[in-house]
Amino acid sequence: MMTLALVIVTSGAACSKKAETVDKSADKPADKPADMPADKPADKPADMPADKPGAPAPAKGGCSYITEAEASDALGQPSKYRANDGDKNCVIDPVAEPSATTTAVDFTVTLGDTSAYAALEKNAKPLPGVGDKAVIDATPMMAQVAAIKGTNSLVMTVSGPKAADPAAIKAFADKVFSHL
Repeated sequence: MMTLALVIVTSGAACSKKAETVDKSADKPADKPADMPADKPADKPADMPADKPGAPAPAKGGCSYITEAEASDALGQPSKYRANDGDKNCVIDPVAEPSATTTAVDFTVTLGDTSAYAALEKNAKPLPGVGDKAVIDATPMMAQVAAIKGTNSLVMTVSGPKAADPAAIKAFADKVFSHL
């Protein structure tokens, strides 16, 4: 009889413990650790930001050399990637509809090769203060720029009112070169 009473007490303790565990887990999603915030996916570390709808995708290819925020700062207008497909070139457009008051930049970075600079250098004017050396062939609304930093080159086509603005071109190039 004593053994039977002990079994009943043990079984009762196990049942009440199980009920307590179920009650606590009912407050949290079952697929996430207890210390992970509810808005974090279970497959991401707690310190990694949750995916937010409408957040820009990480830059790929040529666009990995400048963020949309950096481009916006350099051009003095809200700017965005036109395409983020991993191609070696990147096109930065204004967030607003393109117009005579907005600027767009199409650029390519080539690592370890400065031949693109040499090709443009023949018909262009020096552009001091951009990279190690740079040249520009510009009209008031369109410019072709080639710059070198170390053994890397940056070739940009700038269209819009900032096309002939050395300060905007320098700011944009500096931000691109800072990611090399």
